[in-house]
Amino acid sequence: MRAASAFVVPVAPGGLDLARMRWRMALPKNGEWLLLEDGSALRALRVGGRPLVARVRPGPSRPEEPDEAPGPLSVAIEVWGEDAPLVEAAASRLVHCLSLQRSPAGFYRLAERDALLRPLARRYRGLRVVCDADPFESAVKAIAGQQVTMAFAGTLVRRLATAFGAQVAVPPEACPEPPRPLFAFPAPEALARADPLALVRMGFTRAKAQAIVGLARQVADGRLDLEALARLPDEEALARLVALPGVGRWTAECVLLFGLGRPDVFPAADSGLRLALARRLGREERPGAEEAARLGEAWRPYRSLAALYLWETLHDPAPPAPESPAS
Repeated sequence: MRAASAFVVPVAPGGLDLARMRWRMALPKNGEWLLLEDGSALRALRVGGRPLVARVRPGPSRPEEPDEAPGPLSVAIEVWGEDAPLVEAAASRLVHCLSLQRSPAGFYRLAERDALLRPLARRYRGLRVVCDADPFESAVKAIAGQQVTMAFAGTLVRRLATAFGAQVAVPPEACPEPPRPLFAFPAPEALARADPLALVRMGFTRAKAQAIVGLARQVADGRLDLEALARLPDEEALARLVALPGVGRWTAECVLLFGLGRPDVFPAADSGLRLALARRLGREERPGAEEAARLGEAWRPYRSLAALYLWETLHDPAPPAPESPAS
C-alpha cells in the first residue's frame, strides 16, 4: 500500500468540537469509525466499489477570541490508496461525514434569540452533524434503526457490515495494532445478492430484511439513484424515499439529515427528540409529532442542528438548565 495522501481542509466558520463529536462517531451504528488515543480517528470507506481507510486529525486550534467559537482552524485528512481519483473522493467523503464545510454560524445567531435553544447552542458550540458516507449507507442504517434502541440498531448494523462489508487493511503507520477489525459498509451489490433470511438470522425483522435487500437490488441494477437525491428539494427527495418499500417519513428524514447533510430537517416523530423537547419545556408528557413539528417551525432554516442539539441533551449528564421565555 502506498504512502498516505494528505489533505488540509479549512473548517467553515462556527467552530468544530471534535471531542464532543467523537462519542457519536463511536456509536455502534458507526462501526466504520475507529477512535484513536491521540485524538485522531480512522474511517473505513467504500469509494468506487473499493474499500479504503482514511485518518482525520484536528489541525492548529483557533486563538481564543471573544465571541469566536473554539476548535481547529483546519482538519488534516490522510487517505491510503493507489488510485488518485478515489483517494480524492474519499477525502471529500470525510469532509461530508464531519460537516466540515457546513457553517453553524447562522444557527447560533438564531439560537441567541430563542430561549429554548440559547443554552444548548452555548454549551454545545462547535458540535456538528456526524453524517454517513453516502445515502445508501444512511438508508440501510435508518431502516435498521426503526422502532428499536440505538444500541440494538448498532448491533444489527455491525453484524451486517461484518457479513457483507469488506474488511479494510489498516496501515501500521495509521494504527500499529487496531483493537478490532475495520469494515467498510457493504456495497449495494453485496446486499443485493443476500438472502433476506440471512438478515433475519442476524436479528432483523422480516420486513426490515426485505426492505434492505429490496433497496440494495434497486440501487445495484440502476433502477434507483440515491445520489440523485442531492439535486432535489427536501420535500421532493422525501417523497422519492417514502415511495420505497419499508421507508416511512422518519426513515426518509434520517436519510436527508444524516445521509445528505441537509440543514433544515426536523424528524418530529422521533421519540428521543420529543423526549428532549418535553424536558426542555418542563413537561411530564412528550409532545405529539404534530406539536413537535410546530415547535420546530421557529428554527427554520436550521432545524437539523436544532434537532441535533436537542438530542445531545439526552446524553449529557449535566445539560444546561432551561431558560424561561422571558430570559
